[in-house]
Amino acid sequence: EQARGWEPSPLDDHDYANQFAFPHPCARELAYYDDGPPDGGASRLIGVGLCDETPRAWSAIYFFHHPDYARYSPGILHVLSLIRLARQQGKPHVYLGFRVKDCASMAYKALFRPHELLEGSPAPDEAPSWRRCPGLRESDE
Repeated sequence: EQARGWEPSPLDDHDYANQFAFPHPCARELAYYDDGPPDGGASRLIGVGLCDETPRAWSAIYFFHHPDYARYSPGILHVLSLIRLARQQGKPHVYLGFRVKDCASMAYKALFRPHELLEGSPAPDEAPSWRRCPGLRESDE
């Protein structure tokens, strides 16, 4: 957490269960494995994506990965997997959740378009203002 510039957010067992393990009808877990060592050993878990699946969208909630695989951009693999699933199922949307601009571990989200950016920091009683970042095809026109 410190390396990413995040303040520690300790969770007790109850908080963790409510945020990540509480059974919900739209909650999904996608697991990613390597192919195993060349000598034929067992594959190992390299990442887990927690998602919500709704009738019209997949929503990426959280992604964990083994640090040895960071150079392979497993977060991008996860997003591409969600896009593939959405296309196969005829769902028009994939939501990547929030992105903190100066957080290096979330920077990959800016690569996916179209998306929207929150303008400023609206007060609790103020309506948010969103700026649309067009898709590549739209911006090329």
